[in-house]
Parts: sequence; C-alpha cells; structure tokens
Amino acid sequence: MASAAHALMSLIIMVLVGCFFFICVQAHPQHGFCTRTHGTTKGCPTPPTFDAINLTAFAGSWFQIGISARAQFMDQPGSVCVRAKYEVTGHSPTHQTLFSVLNSALSILRPAGVADIYYAGAASLDVCNSARSSCHVVGHINDHALELLKDHPALLKNVTDAAKMGEAALDSAAGRIGHIQGYLNQLSQANYTVSLANTTEKIEINAGRLKEEDAGDLRLAGKLLGEAGRKIEAMPSMKAVGKKIRHAGKELVQSAKNIEKGAIQLRKRARALAKGSGKAITVAQGAKAYKVEGEGVQMKGGKLQVKLKGEVTSKPYWVLAVDGHNEAALVYSCVNDKAGNIAEKSIFIIARSWMPAPSVVEGFLSLAQSYGISSDCEDSFSMTVQRGGSCGLPPHSM
Repeated sequence: MASAAHALMSLIIMVLVGCFFFICVQAHPQHGFCTRTHGTTKGCPTPPTFDAINLTAFAGSWFQIGISARAQFMDQPGSVCVRAKYEVTGHSPTHQTLFSVLNSALSILRPAGVADIYYAGAASLDVCNSARSSCHVVGHINDHALELLKDHPALLKNVTDAAKMGEAALDSAAGRIGHIQGYLNQLSQANYTVSLANTTEKIEINAGRLKEEDAGDLRLAGKLLGEAGRKIEAMPSMKAVGKKIRHAGKELVQSAKNIEKGAIQLRKRARALAKGSGKAITVAQGAKAYKVEGEGVQMKGGKLQVKLKGEVTSKPYWVLAVDGHNEAALVYSCVNDKAGNIAEKSIFIIARSWMPAPSVVEGFLSLAQSYGISSDCEDSFSMTVQRGGSCGLPPHSM
C-alpha cells in the first residue's frame, strides 16, 4: 500500500511539474517572444516589494518550490531538495536587521553530469541572449522603416518582409529553447517523464531544428536585410538609412551563427548525458548533501541583500509577495552590468510545505509577469523536485 501511495504521489508531482513548466513558457500565448521583448526595459525591472515583512516571522526553514532556469543551471545543476534556512542574528549600527542564511541541497549527479548540465544550460542561455538582442534589432528596423521608406513601397516591403521572417525565426528559437530547458530540468533532477534516453533524444531533436530551421531562417532574413540595405544605401538621400539596415542584417547573420554554436553545444552535452553522465546516483552510491552559508541584511522593507560564502558581493533578495502567514513567498533578484543591461536575473518561490497549492505558484508567477519580470527563454521557470520533503536522508542532515 505504501509503495502504491508513493507511486501515485510521484505521478501527481510529475504532472504538476509539467503543468507549471508549460504555464510559464506559454505565459503570453497571444504574443511572440520578440513582441514581449520589445516591451521590456533595458535594465532590471524594479517591482514593488512586500514591505510589511516581519523578518522574525519570516525566519525559519523553507523549501525551494521553483526557480528561474538561469539560476538552476548556473547555481544548482544536478541538485534536488533545495532548501533555505534564515535566522535573525541582530542589528547593524544603523538599526538594519541582520540575518544568517543556510542553503542546502542533495547533489544526485556525478561531477561529469553536473558539468554537462551546467554547460548545456549555459548554451541555452547564450541562445536566449542572442535571440533577445536580435529582437531589439528587428524591432528598431520595424519602428523606423515605415516612416523612412514610406515613399518607396517596394523597398519597404523587402525590409518589412525580411524583418518579419527574422522575428518569426527568433520566436521559434525562443520557444524551442523553452522546451529544451524543460528537458534539461528533468535531466538535472532525474525527474524524467519517460526515460534518460528519451529525454536526451528530445534535446538533440530540438537542438537540430534550432540549428537547421531557426538559425537558417534567421541567417536568410539577415541576408535579405543586407541586400535591401545595399539598394537603399545606393540612393544618395537614403545612404544613412541603408547603412543602418545593412548593419542590422549583419547582426542577424551573426546572431544566427551564435544560435548554431549553442545548438551544437546542446547536442554535444545531450549525447554525453545519454552515454552515462546523466545517470542519477543514490545516497548509497555517493549522492551527497551540501550546504552553503551566507549572511544578509534588511535594507528597507522587503528589500534584502544576501551574500553567500564564496561570492564577492552581496546580491538583491527582494521579497515581492507573501502568501498567508509566511506560508509561501515570491523572491526576486536582479543585477545590472556596467552598461546598465541585465547581467543576471531570477525569481524563486519558497514555501514552508514541500508542495504548496498550485494556485499559490500560479498566482506568484502571474504577479511577477505583471511587474515586467518575464518568464521567457533564459527566464523560464523550473519546478524543484523535493522527493516528498525528506530526500531519504536522516533528519537534520540538510
């Protein structure tokens, strides 16, 4: 009876994970990836925080319910049962509340598997970065072509048709990466819908289409833009416009090369995982719990800063929402680079229970999107496997 109940619970969890994942990557089905990208800010969104937070009540143990793909692949590859524990430790001279952080998880892949997940994840993020950058290029062309080429309908059509082709290729690439990241999430946590071999095969198939179809269409769109730009550049009064369009075409061709490179890396890592590095190990086989300590400070209200051991600087830890009496929370972190562009961004959901109500998770994700925090491409949301909350480990071992 116990084994049957465990199997049923595992099935329920698997269904929930799948549902949540596809809810996230299809959060705005009425618009494409590029359309959503055009509406985003250059740097980190600055959403309102939950400033009624009481850190003493917020302290204690939490389960990580899910996290952005970027953070999962870069910070938690091959990990399940991710948890956090916070304790108030005192106050600073300026009366800011100080607290300690203890993150823990169980690593279920051998080092080679962890590396393959990490580099596959990095490749998917590189594709997203190229796609997002190209969306801005296409958007810029569309914004100016109608006005600048209104007296040249044939050339205008050539430019807008090429831009539409590029945008369609980028939308397709982003969607395909979303599916690949879903499969990588399964591999990272040994939570396959079917099997290791089937999951890696799906990554290979999608990566192949990413390279041959999406990158191919984007390259063609870039070449067509380049040809149109050269024709426009030959017109004395339109030389500057033509040069911009030709340059945009070159950028799309380069982006296609970057996407191809990412697709090749994804196929390489998928094959390595299939050959054995992706095989999960049990505690008896060497799976180990690990912990990372840190410290934090409450800057103002829900705006916290956390510095983990080994990190050079602290990072934002903004509590955007709390459900019930500190039963679940939506947390956001984002850092800009020196140029004002987003360097890293993630959201994660934590809860006192290892499996909160689906409506809580969906509500948090909808709230994040309403604040302009996208769940596209590198920001897609992945559920964290908690294995019933104990991970089969002795009490207090994590």
